[in-house]
Amino acid sequence: RTLQHGPFTLYVARSSLDELHKLAQQKSPKQDTFRSAWQWGLDECDMILEKDDIPDGDLSEFIGDNDDLSPPGRDVVSLITAKAQYFVCSQDEVLLDVLRNLGTAPLMRISRGVFLMENPSKSSQKKQKYEEGAKWTVAGTLQDQEKNLVSLVKENQRREREKSQHQSQERFDRQRPRYKK
Repeated sequence: RTLQHGPFTLYVARSSLDELHKLAQQKSPKQDTFRSAWQWGLDECDMILEKDDIPDGDLSEFIGDNDDLSPPGRDVVSLITAKAQYFVCSQDEVLLDVLRNLGTAPLMRISRGVFLMENPSKSSQKKQKYEEGAKWTVAGTLQDQEKNLVSLVKENQRREREKSQHQSQERFDRQRPRYKK
């Protein structure tokens, strides 16, 4: 398996499989869907993460008083907040909302049988912008040489624009008498 020409591994939490199995046992219109998802997790995922594989910790900082988050959702949040790098694919809206607010993992969902990657959340974009800004700083500020260089480039670009506008206006003014006839 490859993603962007690099290998990847599919993981599933045991708690997710248990919940899917429980849902597949209940009589509902989606019973076959849950059974298929459970079987897909068993057949396609390279590793089943047992409870011991999932970091313990207080999640209240990340999920607040959200009692709607299921045990599998809590396991996913524990994995994501442990600074591991995962893509998360889920249909659980509560879990997806928590992860969007964290802004730490690319999110995927299934729609009409197709995996769709969500656009980065505002939180993800803000975090990325902060991290990129940190790369350009030294001891908390941009180096003076870099500031001067950026100012010089901006000034040169401004002068070139003004010069180009001035030349266009002169050309127009020279040609105007011809068009007045």
